[in-house]
Amino acid sequence: MRGQTTLFNGLDLPCKPSRQSAPYAPTDTSQAAAESIVRDLSKVKRVIWHHIRIWGGLTCEEVEIHLAISHQTASARIRDLRLAGVIRDTGERRKTKSGRQAIVWGITQ
Repeated sequence: MRGQTTLFNGLDLPCKPSRQSAPYAPTDTSQAAAESIVRDLSKVKRVIWHHIRIWGGLTCEEVEIHLAISHQTASARIRDLRLAGVIRDTGERRKTKSGRQAIVWGITQ
């Protein structure tokens, strides 16, 4: 993934996501960890947005698989992108590995 993320460093989203920091617990170590990943958050969001665009829509699980990232990372960044208005629920659903239906996220037109 390292090579892939550098490929998209210059990619601009249609609008800037609103979150400027990662969530953290009220401890000094948690706050320090959150502050240390702020730069990476926007990189991960750009890569997720780009993959959703080039694949014509992906579920959260598909994002996890394509990018080899954790569910927590994928779902949090997808939420950020949705709140920023740059992705949307397409209305389409696909089955996950567990057999449940999942939202297919698409790029906002």
